Amino acid sequence: MTATTIKDEVRKLPRTEQLSLIQFIVQLLQEDDGFLLSDAWKSELDKRDEAYHNGTEKLHTWVEAQKMVAPQK
Repeated sequence: MTATTIKDEVRKLPRTEQLSLIQFIVQLLQEDDGFLLSDAWKSELDKRDEAYHNGTEKLHTWVEAQKMVAPQK
């Protein structure tokens, strides 16, 4: 299976499953090469996860996010 195939499949998942996958990947990175997430980042991610689950955080598509951070022409 290629990375492109995996990306295509991830796009089909519901947001909750995509978030779960992100958590899995971070944990996998921690196990494989000693990657450590600082306590500040853990706290921030927990805060954002809680905001998502209680409906106070609006999610954006990748296209929307790119438009928000890309320089306006």
